[in-house]
Amino acid sequence: MAQTMKIAVITNEKRDPTLAYTAEVAKNLHSTGAKIFIVGGSTPIPHTVSCADIPEDADCVLILGGDGSIMRGALAAAKLNIPVLGVNLGRVGYLAEVDAHDLGRLAVLTAGEYITEERMLLEITCGGQTFTALNDAVISRRGAVQIAQLELSCSSGGTGMYRCDGIIVATPTGSTAYSMSAGGPIIDPAMSAICVTPVCAHSLFARPMVLSADEIVTIKGQSTKQGKQGSISLTVDGVEVMTPEAGMEITVRRSAEVVKFLRLGNTGFFDRLKTKL
Repeated sequence: MAQTMKIAVITNEKRDPTLAYTAEVAKNLHSTGAKIFIVGGSTPIPHTVSCADIPEDADCVLILGGDGSIMRGALAAAKLNIPVLGVNLGRVGYLAEVDAHDLGRLAVLTAGEYITEERMLLEITCGGQTFTALNDAVISRRGAVQIAQLELSCSSGGTGMYRCDGIIVATPTGSTAYSMSAGGPIIDPAMSAICVTPVCAHSLFARPMVLSADEIVTIKGQSTKQGKQGSISLTVDGVEVMTPEAGMEITVRRSAEVVKFLRLGNTGFFDRLKTKL
């Protein structure tokens, strides 16, 4: 007898205020025999079980929302080693596998008709704090006038000084986000690599770099010519997490954790790229 599939559903209620999409998803999956857990839901939905957190024995996590919601849910699922599938209720929905108008595709989940795609994460440490990123870490100037002076070094050797608006350290998944907008390369997310992209560098020779995933990147703010420490910020996956003090080192390396995304079809990376971007 086939085992009942346990699916945790996380919804961004700002994207689905009436929970109509969430209820439709629950109804469709329940009809295939799946057991549905609504994580943190404020309104009861038929055929579901409410819970505060992702059940540790869930077979997958279904996330309804935009790319921001999918990123947050994916990081939470990664800590439990549970694969995720995104349902796009936002605009681009680049991380999503299914759009809101095509929810019927989700039925193939319980039939096992999917593939699992692993994505690397970044571990960022600064001042005794540790953060995890699916897309990127951005070290940038604070304020609109003064340029940042950032020293970048790699564990394999070599140091460079950048006078710029900031530096983006991205995963292959994040290569199609801010890094791409800043002129960085597009990297297949199935690869393992670290992408370093300077933002508006005041130099003819500052170019994006694609490094080994085993590289450890260290960035530190330097004093300006006037001897003053420029104010910089550390942003992780679009959220400013701290303002490093003078002389603090920001270290970025590959995380030991990975995110597992479920794919329901054979659409390749570049086909998805053309469709979404």
